[in-house]
Amino acid sequence: MKPIALAPSSPSLSRSRHRRLAHVALALVAAAVSVTVVACSADATSPTAPPSADPPPAPNAPPVATGDASTDAAPTKQPTPVTVAVADLTLGAHHSCALTSDGKVFCWGANASGQLGYGDKRARGAAAMDMGIGLAPVALPAGRTAKAIQAGSDRTCALLDDGSVRCWGDNDYGELGTGAVASSIGGAAGQMGDKLVPMNLPAGVTVTALDVGGSSTCALASDGTAYCFGLLYYGTGIGQNTDYGTSPYAISFGAGRKLVQISGCGVLETSKVVCWGKNVLKNDGVGNIEFIGAGSGTPTVPLGVGFDAKKAVNVGNARCALSTDGRVKCWGGNYFTYEPKDHGLGHDNVVGATSTADMGDALPALDFGTSKKVLDVANGGHGCVLLEGGTVKCWGANLHGELGLGDNVHRGSKPGEMGTALPAVAVGTGRTVKRIVVGESHTCAILDDDRVKCWGANADGQLGLGDAVDRGVLPGTMGDALPYVDLRELR
Repeated sequence: MKPIALAPSSPSLSRSRHRRLAHVALALVAAAVSVTVVACSADATSPTAPPSADPPPAPNAPPVATGDASTDAAPTKQPTPVTVAVADLTLGAHHSCALTSDGKVFCWGANASGQLGYGDKRARGAAAMDMGIGLAPVALPAGRTAKAIQAGSDRTCALLDDGSVRCWGDNDYGELGTGAVASSIGGAAGQMGDKLVPMNLPAGVTVTALDVGGSSTCALASDGTAYCFGLLYYGTGIGQNTDYGTSPYAISFGAGRKLVQISGCGVLETSKVVCWGKNVLKNDGVGNIEFIGAGSGTPTVPLGVGFDAKKAVNVGNARCALSTDGRVKCWGGNYFTYEPKDHGLGHDNVVGATSTADMGDALPALDFGTSKKVLDVANGGHGCVLLEGGTVKCWGANLHGELGLGDNVHRGSKPGEMGTALPAVAVGTGRTVKRIVVGESHTCAILDDDRVKCWGANADGQLGLGDAVDRGVLPGTMGDALPYVDLRELR
């Protein structure tokens, strides 16, 4: 087949064709634009995006007022953690409690007897979640606050703002004073708060102080009578192996001998010290007397001319007294053991055990290597004093670093261990101590910023540091390296 020959396009035909193609292209473009506008218009008027809607607010932008009072209210303020101001501390054998400036009580550490008061027997303080906002205030009766707190071996008591005393924890001998024996409180649900039974005291009694010991509890009344519960056998007792749990045993010392302070032994209004009970350990400072009755005939401890006592305490297996002029004298020691004697006199002899020849003026005041007065002496398993200027020095047993000196060396029962040889406890750069308290093997202090630091034994979390590691027993664990106890609440 013969191919068809195409004539070459003329220039004029080519331009005409190009114009027609251009017109077609313009028409197609116009149509496309029209479709696009229609589509966009349809989208703009769809129900999901109204034409009049405002743009979404920027992240974190403040709410926009609508004119509707029900929706324009200010957002609810979320509570924030606030560090509490601690007014007082008390330590049991293996637990610790803090009293805040607004009357709340927080406790941590061992809890096998419910001594923390949280309605269970779970220990607190050895895990980070136990402290801070994880540690709730102890539930006291509704509307009530605490004025004072005192811990014993495995129980805790609080003097409330209505004058009543409420205790929780171990009650094997009726030492909670609730009228029941062998029925602990605080370790099960439904026992705290309004269910917390008040101490069974005579009507009209005004309690001024508490003494919570190993197996007995005493409430000191304003008239100088001590009302005591529990096993009143050893010190702060009557030498009887009897449980006083349903009603208290009243202890007083006769006319002109009102008891004004009590902590193991006591101080009379005459500024003399008295100790009473079964003197098994021979540490009451009155010689070889097996039983010391409590009454008008109770002998006072001879501490020398001019030694006017204002506080008497137990220090390990010794007794100590603080004078009004800032001196401390200690005596006793466990007659039947070879443990450190805790009296800080630089020897292992038991003082005042067989006679009073080594008491009175013959008994020296403890040497702390300074002319500064002693402001306070702590009651507990070892000795600590608070000196003028907020310095603390500790002596006695030191197995867990409870003396806060970066080792586990006992101090005070050998020559050359007291005086300037006894270092001050380092609590942090620029910090001073306002209050010092002692447990069985741990120590806590309220610092000048109203916060708390603790050191020593920590197996039960009693230091409140979120672990079970002892502090103060190794170098580098005191001072700025020692954390504060995390005591916060949501406000």
